Amino acid sequence: EVIRGVLEEGYHKVDQLTLPRPAKIDVERLPEIRERFRDMYLLGGLPGFTFNILRKMRRMENFLADTLLARDEVLKLSSRVEALLGECIIYYGEAGFDGIMFAEDWGTQEALLISPASWRELFGPTFRRLCKLAHDHGMKVFMHSCGYIAEIIPDLIEVGVNVLQLDQPNLFGLEYLSQYSGQLTFWSPVDIQKVMPTGNRELIEKTADDMIRYLGQGGGFIAKDYPQWDVLGVKPEWVQWAKDRFLRHHY
Repeated sequence: EVIRGVLEEGYHKVDQLTLPRPAKIDVERLPEIRERFRDMYLLGGLPGFTFNILRKMRRMENFLADTLLARDEVLKLSSRVEALLGECIIYYGEAGFDGIMFAEDWGTQEALLISPASWRELFGPTFRRLCKLAHDHGMKVFMHSCGYIAEIIPDLIEVGVNVLQLDQPNLFGLEYLSQYSGQLTFWSPVDIQKVMPTGNRELIEKTADDMIRYLGQGGGFIAKDYPQWDVLGVKPEWVQWAKDRFLRHHY
């Protein structure tokens, strides 16, 4: 989390604020990258949509209060950040990338960070416009989110998110997520909290099989690795058990 936000003390200086272009996007090199990796599926990274950026500008605890107490200010600043993100999406699209990827952690382990109604009012329209911009440029939209966000999964589908990257699919229940097969693709490892750290081979292998069973209908599932297994105390052989089960279903 951010230690000190640029707007931590309030919105009174927002009109004097110059927003930087996301540093990771080297616009001049994008066509070169596309050509070099022309046989690969390329995702253009974004630093989140508006929520992930605004909450860091204000600090999380301030911004969550803003969604109730300063909605006009939230919407005004959001429009500026959205315009910047739109420019980045166009850069990727014009370079021929296949999709965009962004991360926004919208949930605790039990619920959304804000009410579904507030999400739909303050963030749903921005999601819709940015997803449409990506689609208009021939790209799919990939979104990562941690936490329990079940209440807005239908909204994410409706506004245009194509792939939902969940590292904790068992937080929802695989059977529950299966209702969205054919509408949304899930990109997930075997659950990083409830399953993999147990080291229980039978459970890990059964969960991998169940992910194919419940999520893999109609192209609805992409098996994923996790880059920080060691931090979670997960041993390489445990990871291999899951990979081997996934590969059994490859055809």
